[in-house]
Amino acid sequence: MITSLENKYSDYFKSKDYKGNLNLHIIPGVGSYKEFRFVGNMNDTYYMTLIQLLNIFSRPEVINSEEIEVIFDISFGINYQSNVLYRTLMDILPILAYFKKVRFKLTNAEPVINTSAEGKNKINVYVVEEKVFEQSISYKKDFAKKTINVFRGLSVNERKEVGKNYIGEFEKRLRNEKNMGLNDIFLNLELYLKSIYYGLPLLYLYTMNRVDFKYVVDKSLEVYNSSIEIRDSDEKLKMVLRKLEFSEGIKYLVLGSIFKIYFENIYGTKYCTEIPYDELKKLSNFIWKIDEFKNQISLVLEKEIKEIESLFDYIEEGEEILFDLEILKSRKNESIEGEEKVENTKKELEPENDELKKQNSKENFSREERNFVAHGSLSKNTFYLKKYNSMVCIRLNEEKICELGKAI
Repeated sequence: MITSLENKYSDYFKSKDYKGNLNLHIIPGVGSYKEFRFVGNMNDTYYMTLIQLLNIFSRPEVINSEEIEVIFDISFGINYQSNVLYRTLMDILPILAYFKKVRFKLTNAEPVINTSAEGKNKINVYVVEEKVFEQSISYKKDFAKKTINVFRGLSVNERKEVGKNYIGEFEKRLRNEKNMGLNDIFLNLELYLKSIYYGLPLLYLYTMNRVDFKYVVDKSLEVYNSSIEIRDSDEKLKMVLRKLEFSEGIKYLVLGSIFKIYFENIYGTKYCTEIPYDELKKLSNFIWKIDEFKNQISLVLEKEIKEIESLFDYIEEGEEILFDLEILKSRKNESIEGEEKVENTKKELEPENDELKKQNSKENFSREERNFVAHGSLSKNTFYLKKYNSMVCIRLNEEKICELGKAI
């Protein structure tokens, strides 16, 4: 049926001498069409649209373009379809803005074609909304850690059977093929999204290569499609039953996937637990635009990176130290003043703006966790500094970073 619809609309556009690239994506909804009645969760339209947009925006020609312009026309279609597509675009386009300029136009046409002699067969189209996106990523701490669930409209007995045959087998397949269960996948996804959302480059380095999020999305869709069944019903219409439904976790897997795909295609995959300090600066500037923006995250990272770098002269050649700002400052004081190490030095938290105070208060951060966020992950004991051949490298204290990442 989907192939038939694609061919139908493709032929229509060809008959109108359409010369551009035409890609049709049929997103299944809920309701009746011709001799079929489609039964499933209405929210699946939203999640299916997200997945299709992930595939569209992951094409090489889109990734390699200088900028992206999306024109969304709401003149036709059922109202909820326009609403769903608008929501998915608002979720994905701000992520693409981390990597390139993203323009958006929302248009609407008059319902009646002009038949006057002056404007015969022309239609007026109006721009309802127009903007250039700023970079941001959607993140909610307590989202559901599932990709698919059993459709709630099934009987109790059928729910048990579907859960065993599809979801149980799906999770077993992930463990066999990726040696990782869903809990581990979603833990890494949550840490990955947190690192971008809060501006934590060390946490980003820790998580960036641990899970192939796109693989999990693709396999979830594959299992979802395999559960669709056509049944006879008491009505004249045949029932197309979707025995599974998508869960909220698929949304965040899509968002993580698209960020990861763009990052790796444009920046590269230079991951290791030890990197030159200059590479950390480059990565932080690439994602959070330290040289370009003057927002909370970029200002914090700029300050922390420069302050640490200013103390490199006080690391001995061949030495590796677990980072503690006060120890390095004490070495500097000794060097400048020729005095013994300053005793009882106490480090106070950096001043926080009102937004961060409110955020920290709500989430009840401990002092150590607050420092981790307030200092852009470059806080005490989260990494090692090593100097050799006059070059300073940074090595992650992975256990500490993971512990703090889970806590925030």
